[in-house]
Amino acid sequence: KLGAAAPMEDFEFAGPDEPASEIFQKGWASALIDAAAERLREQATEGDERARRRVELLDLKFSEDLPTRAIAKRWNEDATLVHREYAKARKEFHAALRDVIQFHHPGSPAEVEGELVEILAGFEG
Repeated sequence: KLGAAAPMEDFEFAGPDEPASEIFQKGWASALIDAAAERLREQATEGDERARRRVELLDLKFSEDLPTRAIAKRWNEDATLVHREYAKARKEFHAALRDVIQFHHPGSPAEVEGELVEILAGFEG
């Protein structure tokens, strides 16, 4: 699931030479992602059906690693519409993550954005 917490024993470490600061950073980034996912879920429950559906879309993309076309087919929806909803869902998630980062790291907008980019880059690879 999107932002599902992983127990510490599930973290894969680079090896015995991985610095403790890097291990901490991975755990911290994961906790921020989880908090943003929870924030997005809460916002979606207060929103309309489409908002809830976008959270479900992100869950399918990240928990089942489904391509957007496959999700559109599963939902019997137009793929173009699902692609647009996915783009909107990503923007909503980024906004939720930005809010969480801002709460924990009050800095300039540029610093917060830099932290956001760094966190997301760590989860792409």
